[in-house]
Amino acid sequence: MCPPTLDDAPIVTTVAGDSLLAADVAATDKVARADILQVFDVSTQEPKTITVQELGEALGVSFT
Repeated sequence: MCPPTLDDAPIVTTVAGDSLLAADVAATDKVARADILQVFDVSTQEPKTITVQELGEALGVSFT
């Protein structure tokens, strides 16, 4: 099985990353903390998910 490429990804709308929204998951033009990111883990050959907040906290971002 070949790993996915960018050609496999759906075309999606670009969202603004200038502010993270605490609870407003209805705002479709911004990134919310509860939004999910999906990545392909090359080492396990599996897709994995993480929320924006979990990723931010792992990178040392403080959410208030």
